[in-house]
Amino acid sequence: MIKLVRCALLTFLLAFVAGAAWAKAGHSPSLYVKQQTRDAAPARKVLIVIAQTQLEPGIDSVDLGFGDIISMAERGIDRGLIGRGRKQIAPVVAALGAYDFDTPMRQAMIKIVEDIPWMHAQDIEFTRDGSSANIETKLNESNTRQMLVLEARYATDHRYTSIVVSIQSTLLTRQIPKGQYSDARLKREFIPFQQLVRSVIELPGTDLDHRESNLERWGTDQARLVRTALDIGVKQTLLLLQKNLGGGNDEISAWRRRRGRRTVTRSYMLGWEVGRQDAGTLFVEARAGTLNYLQKL
Repeated sequence: MIKLVRCALLTFLLAFVAGAAWAKAGHSPSLYVKQQTRDAAPARKVLIVIAQTQLEPGIDSVDLGFGDIISMAERGIDRGLIGRGRKQIAPVVAALGAYDFDTPMRQAMIKIVEDIPWMHAQDIEFTRDGSSANIETKLNESNTRQMLVLEARYATDHRYTSIVVSIQSTLLTRQIPKGQYSDARLKREFIPFQQLVRSVIELPGTDLDHRESNLERWGTDQARLVRTALDIGVKQTLLLLQKNLGGGNDEISAWRRRRGRRTVTRSYMLGWEVGRQDAGTLFVEARAGTLNYLQKL
């Protein structure tokens, strides 16, 4: 009980701090690439980031969090929870073995950015170093006015009821804002565009009070259900990425307006349904504008 209370307090404080920082900045990145941003550069460097080499555990603050390009782990937030989570999901990771997440994700992301007319992608680079220092270095080394960072992740949720695949798109400007230091370009108030798209593939009949039983089910038969969930998640998240990067003002604005749409609630995510795709539901998270795909196995 004490641990649950501590986790709840930590989650509340993280959400409060993130919200306070956002309000203080007075600006948040656009959830679509505005025409003036598209016209601001004739071409763009693209940096693809997949920092992890295996399935990671989800934690409350990552599920809830949003912010700068600086990662939650880099800030040291919930590092202890991540360590404990890795121990808990170790049998599932071992059962999953050498699942190739990187190849299909990288190849598809390259094709998406190459096919978007306004992008004019060049110097497409892959890295496992998603630190702010490395991203800042890549931005300084680029010979374009803008750099698109695509960071892909795959993890369990913090209750082990689902497998989550996500891609965060962030457009950075090479020019340092007047009166600011170099790292200001990675802060929300100076980022012209940032959007998270996410696929949440749920295990049916999960027990929210007994996470161990959920992990046992994920790990059976060489983690067959995890492989299936990841395959679906990769495919659907890439479709959402293409939809978001290729979408215009009218389309994105239409997603952002509830207009009496059916409410969707999952864990801490509250939003509204904007459509159906294959066997799942598309919904926009009300708080952060995340575009989600939700499907039960």
